[in-house]
Amino acid sequence: GDVEGAIECWVRYASLCDAAGYRRHALWIESKLTRANIELGRFASALANTERALKRGEELGDDNSVGMYRKEFAARSLERHEFNKAIDWAEGAVDAFRRTGESVNLGSALCGLGIAYASSNRFGEARQALAEAQSLCPDPYEELSERMDVLRGILANPIDAQIYYDHLTAEY
Repeated sequence: GDVEGAIECWVRYASLCDAAGYRRHALWIESKLTRANIELGRFASALANTERALKRGEELGDDNSVGMYRKEFAARSLERHEFNKAIDWAEGAVDAFRRTGESVNLGSALCGLGIAYASSNRFGEARQALAEAQSLCPDPYEELSERMDVLRGILANPIDAQIYYDHLTAEY
């Protein structure tokens, strides 16, 4: 309920974890701060948390965290219709998840990359991203299935793609 209080606690806790050498835990806390700031509509603060977490993840060589935060940046770039930036961030997320070997996160990142490609009228590359995601996760869980459906919808009817972009940014 008290989001402001939660933010204050998470900031203190992250500082203590970082000072004590628990850098991976501090990285996890950054995600909590990001979510709390988004809840409050503080998107600049959420982006700052995400930037710090991305740098921390890169320093630690934590490819899963790097992928997650790059995927977040891709979504934010799509929201702002900065499609080239979205492609760069999404490609980075895919690369990070390839290094982890975790197929569900990779499938999700591939869908995000496909949507970023489609947003720049690069439909052939978007189809390739979807095909790879489907081959990795032939029976995807609900959230990934929805992302695949969003990308399929864009590819089926590119003229109405804005509806799908809006859906993506609301659900990403």
